[in-house]
Order: sequence, then structure tokens, then C-alpha cells
Amino acid sequence: LEITPRTEPIRAPEHCPESIAKAFIQAVDNSKKNENSDAAAMMARRTLEMAARNINPCSDQIALYKRIERLARDHKITPALQEWAHSIRTFGNDAAHDFDGVTPNEARQAIEFTRYFLIYVYTLPKQIALASAKPSSFNPSGAGVENLRSMLNLVLGSPATDVFDELGHFTRG
Repeated sequence: LEITPRTEPIRAPEHCPESIAKAFIQAVDNSKKNENSDAAAMMARRTLEMAARNINPCSDQIALYKRIERLARDHKITPALQEWAHSIRTFGNDAAHDFDGVTPNEARQAIEFTRYFLIYVYTLPKQIALASAKPSSFNPSGAGVENLRSMLNLVLGSPATDVFDELGHFTRG
């Protein structure tokens, strides 16, 4: 028996800790159902909070707002990601506390912001470490790298070419 159309499994960005990936997958799953926009936004916020705690452990009594500020202050996220993180936090708060909640579009936006946040803090560092460990196989070209360049441009707010050129120069010796 074949079901058409086939649905692709929901995946979190690579190299996320399992508990964070699970929360992200729940956010995405809820966002696919328009009536679950509030649940999706709350899970995006939860994912962000879990990641913030994981990246920069400190007292559990610190509010997410202060955690985001500390991540930015400690240069663990860029100013653009700081702004996005506050958007995710706000969408999650609205979903939990406002009578109107969030729209399906706002929930999808929170998911995408969360995806980029996870890519920046988990996926990119691991990919760079792997590329650095195998300098002879590093080749900063091709469709996969072009997608990564586009993503970096979006997240960093500046051209990623210099990052790749520098990494390529470093790994080629």
C-alpha cells in the first residue's frame, strides 16, 4: 500500500542535542496544522530556551530575555540572531498569554527563526570543525555550499564569502 503524496519526516537541524531537536520537531509538526499555531509558537520558544540554557548554562531562574542578552553580550550569537531570538520569545509569549494568540504565519515565522538559530549555534560550528579536521577534502563550492552561503548571509547579515575564503585558506595551508 502506497500513500500519496508522501510526507517527508520532520527533521531538526543537524547536530542539535536530542532534547532540543525533539522540541523543534514538535514545533514544526504543530505549525503544519493551522489550528495549532499557538502550540507551534510556544514550542519554538521552548526550543529557543532549551538551546539558550544548553549554550550558556547559568542559573535556571534567569528569564529568557536575560539569557538572550547574555548570549549576545558573550558573542555567542550575532545582533541579528539576538533580534530574532527576541521575536521567537515574543511570539511564544503571545501564544501562551494573549487571548488572540498568534496567526499561522507568525507561527511559521517563529519556526524559521528558530531553525536559523539552531543552525547557527549547532550545525555551523560542527560543520566547520568537521571541515577543519579534513582539510584535504574541503572544497568551498557546489550547491550545498551555496545554500550554506545563502543561509549565512541571512543569519549574519553580511556576505559569507569571506568566511568561506578564510576557512578555505586556513584548511589549504
